[in-house]
Amino acid sequence: MGIRSAIKKLRRLLEPILRIPMMSVLTSRLAGIGLLVSNWLAKIKRDRKTPYVCSFPHFDPEQSLSYLNEVYEDYFTYSGLASSAVEGKHVLEVGPGENLGVGLRFAADGATRVVSADRFRSLRPPEEQVEVYRRLISSLNAAQRTRLELVLDLRERDYTINSHICTYITESPLEFLYHHLAPSTFDLIVSRAVLEHIFDIDRALETMDLLLKPGGVMIHEVDLRDHGMFTRYGLNPFTFLTFGKKSWYMMSSHTGSPNRVPMRHYFGELDRRGYDIDILKVHAVREDGEEVKVHKKELEYGVDYDDNSVKMVESIRPWLNRDVAHLPAEELLVGAFFLVCRKPDSIVRETAKQMKR
Repeated sequence: MGIRSAIKKLRRLLEPILRIPMMSVLTSRLAGIGLLVSNWLAKIKRDRKTPYVCSFPHFDPEQSLSYLNEVYEDYFTYSGLASSAVEGKHVLEVGPGENLGVGLRFAADGATRVVSADRFRSLRPPEEQVEVYRRLISSLNAAQRTRLELVLDLRERDYTINSHICTYITESPLEFLYHHLAPSTFDLIVSRAVLEHIFDIDRALETMDLLLKPGGVMIHEVDLRDHGMFTRYGLNPFTFLTFGKKSWYMMSSHTGSPNRVPMRHYFGELDRRGYDIDILKVHAVREDGEEVKVHKKELEYGVDYDDNSVKMVESIRPWLNRDVAHLPAEELLVGAFFLVCRKPDSIVRETAKQMKR
């Protein structure tokens, strides 16, 4: 028996024990030591100005194309907007990841300016990105291909992008994008599984508010799960919520781990700024670890979650940190949500000055 097989077998044997809340908490504290060391090493790399990187080596070109198309189409599915609504608009994509395919799709549908900004820099080799873009172009209609010809120049192993239409900003956190971009520039700001990794989420929301035009729209998918930090070991899905705020920051602030900001905080911050807000739940957390996809304003008892799901929450509630311990089970069971919000037309702020203080 190989080492990996032995580890998997041991995990299966221990899983019933690790599901016990107290064992989840105790085991997570041991795992937390490793996370603390990892975060410390990541901070050292950052302080030495080692560039951030982003890569999905397990995605072949066809999988990359499929994923970027899914991301792009979800923005319109969950917002109710038509893809034609981006024609002539300025779009900011936060966190494009391994390639610029989503931004290129906005350009293909007529956006006159697209900025893709990421804290990380992709490690995907240019020749692999070229293959993704070739497949993307071949999947588009004639009008879309014509638009992309103005943006993208593909060579055999490299490419160039017309920066007057599409701009790529790397190694710049969202919170500080106002250093690169002018206020009230964008009609649409989008992100997929990005905001949950930003620890200063209030500053990030304020920055996007600054960059968005009055009447502009933001569409964000936010993943509230633990990204496998503890669930991969068979622990309770809410184990990562048992750490105090300071401890969690010391363990995860420089490794791209979840910030654990609850859904209601996003709503509250944007509501305070006068936004018209719509939230759709798109994932539910289940006790058996199964991924449940939904598309609802509220999770439905007996369909999206059941008594076992509620018991799973209540069994670990005594150990949850005080920021989330009071939240109802049906809110904690939301694994991910789409946030669609429109900025008021009439509000004028001196945000630029405030952001630079």
